[in-house]
Amino acid sequence: MDSLQSHLGAESGLQLLSRLENRPSLIDLDNVIFESGLLPNEIVEINGDVSSGKTLLVTQFLAKCLLPKSYCGIDIGGLNAGAVIIDTDHHFQVLKLVTIMEAYIARSGCSSNSLVDANTVESIIKDALDNLTILHCYDGVQLLITFHGLKNILSCNRNISLLVLDSVSAFYWQNTLNNNGIHKMDLYLKKILISLQKHIHEFKVSVIYTKPLYFQSKVHNDSNVIGKYGKISRQIKLQKVLNSVNLFYAHICDNSNRKVLSYEIGNDGFHWHVAQEHK
Repeated sequence: MDSLQSHLGAESGLQLLSRLENRPSLIDLDNVIFESGLLPNEIVEINGDVSSGKTLLVTQFLAKCLLPKSYCGIDIGGLNAGAVIIDTDHHFQVLKLVTIMEAYIARSGCSSNSLVDANTVESIIKDALDNLTILHCYDGVQLLITFHGLKNILSCNRNISLLVLDSVSAFYWQNTLNNNGIHKMDLYLKKILISLQKHIHEFKVSVIYTKPLYFQSKVHNDSNVIGKYGKISRQIKLQKVLNSVNLFYAHICDNSNRKVLSYEIGNDGFHWHVAQEHK
């Protein structure tokens, strides 16, 4: 049946719904990093040194994505969108996500409103967490099986706009050992992303993945290109400033722009400094 559909140029009901449905917008996910917004089907890479905040940054994105836009007429600033995180490195912490959500609510002034008590804030956060699906993976085979299951998750929840993979490199050495040979890191990365996109591309969700700074081949093979699924649209490199206790640089590169931002890491996420010159 699938081959006949393909031959006739037909599409399934699932494909039709996926193509026509409008998922919540991520245009305002982070106005510091995504000046023009994060668009459907965009692929964003976050790489960086150890302890530079890769998982923290995606946690911050998730908090903004999941929280409601407003509550009792008070602007909270969330996007009221669903998200999926595929957790392979097991650095992601729900408690940290809750802390960042509490900070968002406090900055909005919602928590200081006399009509909103601590129980109401807790209720807002619980409702927001209902929009999050966490998928834990412990080996490469389980990761590929998880990719297969995404089609069902996304077709059943049209509120999901963001998918996070933290991280893409977790099972590289395991895969290399099982296949009795060293594979180029760039080619492995491309293989994983192609496999992921194969199952989710028609749903028009945005993808953000993390990887260590070292995870790249000595000779690049234009790894930004993800086969027929386009290119990695934006790369964010996080680096600690030498001889500094808590100062970092974020090098942000997209198809038309390069810029460098400095930041510090606090309990409630990234604290951005004034933008430096574009390079």
